[in-house]
Amino acid sequence: IQKIPLITLISILLLMAAGVFSLQYEPVQTYVSKRVASYLSKQLGTTIYLSRVYFKPFSSLELEGFGLEDRQGQVVMKTRSLTAHFSLAKILNKKIQIEQITLEEAQFNYHIYKDSTNLTFLINYFSPRKDQQETEPSAITLDLRKIILVNSQFSLTNHKYTKRKPGVDFAQLHLTAISGSFDDIQYSPTETHIDLQKVTFKEQSGLFVRELTATSYISNHKMEFNDLLLWTNRSKVGDYLVFYYDKFADFGDFVDKVNIEGTLNNAVVDSREIEFFAPSMKDVRFFTTIERASINGTVSHLAARNVLMSTGSHTQMEGNFRIDGLPIIEHTRFDFAIERLHTSAEDIEQLVPALNHQKAFRLPEQVHAFGQVIYHGKLRGYYHQFEMEGAAETQLGTIHTNSKISIRPILHYSGTASTNNFRLGEFLQSKNLGATGFTLQFDGRGTTKENLHLSAHGSMHHVNFKDYNYRNMEFEGEVKNQLLYANGHVDDPNASFSFDGQVNWTIDTPSYQFSSDIDLLDLKKLNLFTKDSIVLSNS
Repeated sequence: IQKIPLITLISILLLMAAGVFSLQYEPVQTYVSKRVASYLSKQLGTTIYLSRVYFKPFSSLELEGFGLEDRQGQVVMKTRSLTAHFSLAKILNKKIQIEQITLEEAQFNYHIYKDSTNLTFLINYFSPRKDQQETEPSAITLDLRKIILVNSQFSLTNHKYTKRKPGVDFAQLHLTAISGSFDDIQYSPTETHIDLQKVTFKEQSGLFVRELTATSYISNHKMEFNDLLLWTNRSKVGDYLVFYYDKFADFGDFVDKVNIEGTLNNAVVDSREIEFFAPSMKDVRFFTTIERASINGTVSHLAARNVLMSTGSHTQMEGNFRIDGLPIIEHTRFDFAIERLHTSAEDIEQLVPALNHQKAFRLPEQVHAFGQVIYHGKLRGYYHQFEMEGAAETQLGTIHTNSKISIRPILHYSGTASTNNFRLGEFLQSKNLGATGFTLQFDGRGTTKENLHLSAHGSMHHVNFKDYNYRNMEFEGEVKNQLLYANGHVDDPNASFSFDGQVNWTIDTPSYQFSSDIDLLDLKKLNLFTKDSIVLSNS
């Protein structure tokens, strides 16, 4: 073996030391890096450029004004500043560990064509040829741990789709003002794990993600977010959400093709956020706070369990439900199993117009006398035509009902109702009438005194009139043009008679006109005559 003279060896070592030392100076590093960029540009058949480089041996790299174009001269990536902190501790194991990359004012553009992308030329260049795969040793791998983006942009254009869709179009995405931290990155060709920390961005549709924090998992068929906080323009959602899909393109038909599972806690949802993904919901408006819920299904076929939610001024609902048909509200069917619904006429009059994009909606004036209503039971149908089966606790008493309600073109309601104690006089605004217990069938329409038309028949177990509690009344009645027409029979220990007549509410003091066949009528006990005892019989 030939021996190297000592002076030669020392000279080589000094040259190497000088080279390393000179590379610490920015002008030298920039010159070398630009030559490398020029070389790679020729090799790739494209343009790579940069303005400044600073390399701290074995620990960090800073680039300014870095850019990469595709072979059509379009920008693939450019950034005002890129800083990378890395470790070469595992270089002998052919691994470079990149602890953190910080990109400031970066821009990424991704184009999808019929049979390629704007990154295909890069992938082909760095992929080994088939004849090299078995003979050449494996290349050095990069282990990227963390990415920080500051005021950056990302665009995706899928040229397979030429028609622009309203809302968030997953074939033509454009995100701006992207900032945040992407931690604990683990990736493979089929899946990625990332901890998202305070990620924020704006989408060209108007969607503004104020904060996205979650432990995320993304694969070809699943997108999962644990410990989720998603805060958008007007909504805030947490804490677990997962999307299932056959392919990423399914997000272009998010309503029908993306299956959702999740648990929501203390979430706030504004329908205008849903509109970004389901533009046909533009005429539907609601704002709700979801204290808890477990959801699954697609937007068009959604089920929720263990729901506690509130909306309006004081409407709150607890129970389970299914919703089928969204986002077309006219065709959307609801099926609610309600453990507790707390609402009022005032809230209903505010909520219904917002759901249907109509100017106003009014319930009959008498319904406002119910005050705060607590309902237990089932509610199913469409928002404008539905069935109720349950019990409603009101300020006037509890009513059990099985009824059908339609709100178009005017309010129409029919069914059965029963109660043991209901303050009928307050409902009808009659001072002489008190509490009653009844079982009846009804059919009515209208929302004001002027257009109210209500017919009913049934039995009253008791009814208080002028402070006397009548027993056992069978009746038929109709309210029309502010007149009450009624007929029936009373079988009470102090009153046994049939009656036929009317009550007129068109005047300030209601008037009563009745004819009757009397078997027994004790006027004093009935508080109809207070001076002497008068009993009528067979009259």
